[in-house]
Amino acid sequence: MLENSPVAACALPLGLDLSFLQDFYLRLPFLKREGCFSLGPLGSTTVLARLLATAGADVIATRQGHISHSTDYEALRADGYTVGVRHAQQHDPGLANLARGFEELLKGPVDIHFYSTPAGNTGFDWHYDAEEVFVLQTGGAKTWWLRKNTVNPWPLMDAIPQDQRFEREVMGAVKYELHEGDWLYIPSGYWHRTNAETDSCSLSVGIRAATAMDVYELLRPLLSRSLLWRQRLPLPGSTADPEGLRRQYGAIVDDLAQDLYELLHNEQFIQTLMNHPLRH
Repeated sequence: MLENSPVAACALPLGLDLSFLQDFYLRLPFLKREGCFSLGPLGSTTVLARLLATAGADVIATRQGHISHSTDYEALRADGYTVGVRHAQQHDPGLANLARGFEELLKGPVDIHFYSTPAGNTGFDWHYDAEEVFVLQTGGAKTWWLRKNTVNPWPLMDAIPQDQRFEREVMGAVKYELHEGDWLYIPSGYWHRTNAETDSCSLSVGIRAATAMDVYELLRPLLSRSLLWRQRLPLPGSTADPEGLRRQYGAIVDDLAQDLYELLHNEQFIQTLMNHPLRH
């Protein structure tokens, strides 16, 4: 359990180890049998009932991708709808503690969704998420199908299209059968869909991992301190020599590119980037 790693002190009861972090996390799906039995009480029907009764809870009901806005959750479940509570860690101290553990271990903002699906039903159709997802099967059994995403790999949260264009995917599906106490890691961008083999309860733990775009976010405040980057650019159309203006712009861009290259290769910047917390 990460005994020689700086994350050892906050390792979760999932059987996570360095081989998982090095060989699977951010790369490949991974199924762990009987890896989250101790977390079962956090994903119980008792907790779900309490969450559904909480004012302000973000509840969603869906069946094969169709969303219902009814608040009669018992009737919805009887009609085959998956009933879920998004951002569940905001309303339950146990789930909040679980989220903090994941956040400390994997260094990114965490969001937990609670899903309850009646036997023989599917909540969502094929789709993908921008987060790294750990599915904790806390009750019953559910079958998952996963496909690698070649349509929009490594998606960003603010750039996922409404139509994800699953019909364009050419990769085959891999089947995973989860039973109570199992957990499944789904890398960001992987297509997935499910079917509940029995009445099912599960926690979906999403982690927003750092991306190369975070380099850009970190650069902007640093560059704003530089006179080179604060310089005013020549006004287009202010000269009778368009080619001379183009050369002037080209020289400025060359200077900016060299400055950016030197900054990105500065050891202090690299250390800052490694220690930079993601924005919530």
